[in-house]
Amino acid sequence: MSEFNGRGRGGSGRGGSSDRGGSRGGSRGGSRGGSRGGFRGSSRGGSRGDFRGSSRGSSRGRGASRGTVNPYKDRRESKNEDIKKALTHKSNLKKSYFKLLEKEGLAIPEREPLVKGRRDQDEEKPAKKQLSFQEKVKIAKERKELQREQKQKDFEKMQKVAETKRRERERKNERLAVKTRSGQPLMGPRINVLLEKIKQDME
Repeated sequence: MSEFNGRGRGGSGRGGSSDRGGSRGGSRGGSRGGSRGGFRGSSRGGSRGDFRGSSRGSSRGRGASRGTVNPYKDRRESKNEDIKKALTHKSNLKKSYFKLLEKEGLAIPEREPLVKGRRDQDEEKPAKKQLSFQEKVKIAKERKELQREQKQKDFEKMQKVAETKRRERERKNERLAVKTRSGQPLMGPRINVLLEKIKQDME
């Protein structure tokens, strides 16, 4: 009895395990297959459909944006049209004005002779001669030479001024260095130097 019960239990246990395995396998297979199939189908179909639709819609939207009109171009065209209208209006006013003058017997102002005179003056002006490369080089050398001579003259002039100032300083020092027999400096030369300085300041 104990053996039979043990076998029965084992059988029932094995049978139960087989039932469990079957249920597990079935549930796993079903769930995996169903989930995989459903997920793949939905993801592939949905992603393709959504992506195609969205890409086509976006490309169509871009084409629509490209077809928009440039506002700056329209402004330029309208401005040109306004200028043309103003010019035609001005010419029409001139024509009507000249017609009124003809009817009244007045002289019409002529502007053509003035323009011709200006053209004649422009034609009479001598054309500027184009200088060659050698002539340009020669002119540049002459300018440099003149600048060098001017600098030399300025330098010599400054040297002369400095020399005259140095001599005047030496004379002043000689006059101030004069002393009496007792070794005291004379006041006359010093007073003269002070007077000269005052005169220079006054000037």
